Amino acid sequence: MGLEVRKWLLGVVGSALGIGLIVVWVRLVQLQVFQAPQLRQAAQRQGYVRLHLLATRGEITDRWGNIIAMSVEAPSYGVDPAAVRCVECLCRAARAVLGVDEQECQRLITSSRGRFLWLRRGVWGRETKGLDTLEEPGLIRLRERVRVYIPEGLFLPALGSVGVDQQGLSGLELAYDSVLRMEPMTVLMRRDARGWLFPTVEHVLESPRRPPVLHTTLDGLLQRILTYELARGVQQVQAAGGVGIALEPATGAIRAFVAVPSPPRGSAHAPLVSQVYEPGSVFKPIIAAIALELGVVRLNDTLSGHNGQWIIGTHRVVDEHPLGRATLREALTFSSNVVFAELATRIPRMRLYQYLRDFGFGAPVESGLPGEAAGIMPEPEEIDSTTVAFWGFGYGIAVTPLQLACAYAAIANDGVFVRPRLVEAIGGENGGYRLFPQPIRRVVSAATARWLRHVLCSVVEEGTGRLARLPGVSIAGKTGTAQQTVNGRYSREAHTASFVAMVPAERPQLVLLVMVVRPQGTISGGEVAAPIVRRVLQRMAAHPVLGTYLGIGTASEKRSS
Repeated sequence: MGLEVRKWLLGVVGSALGIGLIVVWVRLVQLQVFQAPQLRQAAQRQGYVRLHLLATRGEITDRWGNIIAMSVEAPSYGVDPAAVRCVECLCRAARAVLGVDEQECQRLITSSRGRFLWLRRGVWGRETKGLDTLEEPGLIRLRERVRVYIPEGLFLPALGSVGVDQQGLSGLELAYDSVLRMEPMTVLMRRDARGWLFPTVEHVLESPRRPPVLHTTLDGLLQRILTYELARGVQQVQAAGGVGIALEPATGAIRAFVAVPSPPRGSAHAPLVSQVYEPGSVFKPIIAAIALELGVVRLNDTLSGHNGQWIIGTHRVVDEHPLGRATLREALTFSSNVVFAELATRIPRMRLYQYLRDFGFGAPVESGLPGEAAGIMPEPEEIDSTTVAFWGFGYGIAVTPLQLACAYAAIANDGVFVRPRLVEAIGGENGGYRLFPQPIRRVVSAATARWLRHVLCSVVEEGTGRLARLPGVSIAGKTGTAQQTVNGRYSREAHTASFVAMVPAERPQLVLLVMVVRPQGTISGGEVAAPIVRRVLQRMAAHPVLGTYLGIGTASEKRSS
């Protein structure tokens, strides 16, 4: 081959190599610069699985700053169905550790066409060693944040609960869900060449900010005391359950919010704001306040007790303690149905209706809790003399426990109704804000409220509430024993026993309501509910801070609940 030919071939080869290098270089630039984002996304789709972990929620505290709800780290377990070696072994272990249905577990894994499914999320309070040590390449172990309540169940009536996805289901958790819940954290799980997912988080795509803290008005110690004593009282009379509320009349702050038994986790509503009862005789002070305010009765007037029986229409009203002529004070002290039935009929109906609405009945009291019931109160056009007579002693009208506590709080607060609240403040990284007391309206005059509290002291000292007496503490209170309706008729076996106290009577710092549902044997509010109130007040009196509600102790002393 001639020299010229060789030179020509070398030129051709060199040119080809040069062109090839240029093409490769151009392609590299194209791949690494212009198409890099799309290629990275494709690689992530093929080599990674994107998971959304449970959202972190903000802490909830009691009034003293003690944490009562928080998010903690707990194991979660998933499965890569294509990588499972022994479905039966995995599901058997999952049943033993997580309590999942073994057959359903096998069905889900064998029928899945995807590369990931959850076994159980947020496993808290279980021994998980049986899964953590299982040598199964298809099992995926993660760490997520789950909701924990401290102590478990104590504050459930107020706080409510969250679902498996950490979304609020009830109570304050639902009411403040948008405040407490952060967006779920997104992570990537790496897939190897065989398609198996690595059991550790490689890369966190989004790290949420620290969520705000919800500071409640609840007092942890008072919540414990009221829960314990209410549960003890319910057990003693073999009742179906009970509720209790401690409320500051001047501020509307709810210091204790108790239901026994505690509502089931995930229950949509709290019984203290969603269930209604005919109040019975605890309603009589409300009727007395309205009658005094309107001048229908005066302090020195005597009223007829009709010797314990009074007929209105086709109904007969009777008294357990028959009275002849009696003052309003005596009628309250001995809880006369007859006196208050007749007294209620003397109040103009529209004025009576409006005053009851002003006391908070017939409409939600707007505590901020979801599911608040309005209660049951007939509209003005449905009211007749019989209806009004039954209102006089607490029948024909249904109220929630919180409505009743708020009405007494208005009397305790010299006649001013203050909106109840469970939240004191919301704090966050960028500051926060406080929720201040909201006086809504004046219901009755201060003079009427003070006289009524003075009279209600005689209920405790010498009347139906004697079992609530506590030496050294002035208590204004009223008992109630109401028949419940069963199949549309009033039952002789089913009752609601209640007692509402205002302490100290001269200038109340606390309203304490106890209601026991369907007690057995002993049924009266004076014998069932009043002793529970006395025991709660007795334990409060022994505490240096809680004693301040009763005029005992030093307000500056602090404590931890």
